[in-house]
Amino acid sequence: MGKLQICICGARNLENEKDLCLPDPYCCVRLGGKTFKTKVVNNSCDPVWNQTFRFHVSSGADAQVCVELWNRGIVTDNILGSVCLPLKNLTMGVVTDSWYMLSHSETSAEVRIRLLACDFGAKPQASERWKVTRDINACPVFAAGGMPPPLPDPVTVSTNSNNMPMLKNMGPPVVPAIFASS
Repeated sequence: MGKLQICICGARNLENEKDLCLPDPYCCVRLGGKTFKTKVVNNSCDPVWNQTFRFHVSSGADAQVCVELWNRGIVTDNILGSVCLPLKNLTMGVVTDSWYMLSHSETSAEVRIRLLACDFGAKPQASERWKVTRDINACPVFAAGGMPPPLPDPVTVSTNSNNMPMLKNMGPPVVPAIFASS
């Protein structure tokens, strides 16, 4: 049995309901016999939840997590769409972070989901080892491409007086005198 962490980050491109009211969306996350719900975000076409849930995963190769996006209604809630993600392609310890189009939806709505297989999945490649984490919320999130930002160039000190733009108003005889006195 393994552990799965899933963060429902948000959704985008939700459309207004037919009655011209903004939706009150929430998500249901299902895996095996367990279900979690996010909080409801009132009046939003681009809700943000950033809620993390933890599941125990049986060792079945066909295991998948399903996320349903719902709109809370006055009388009854209605489903806006869903997405089911297979767990067999996850890499152990490496966060998968992506926007997913909703199935069974009449809109172009998407939901952003982050997944972390804590102790199951493929072993990380050497190039992925810097991404390995045990906590989905502690994992660094980088821009597209999945690489950390480059480090700045190291600061170098030059003793060549011709390469001193901050002292450009002083003539060459003054600059060596400044360094000689220190």
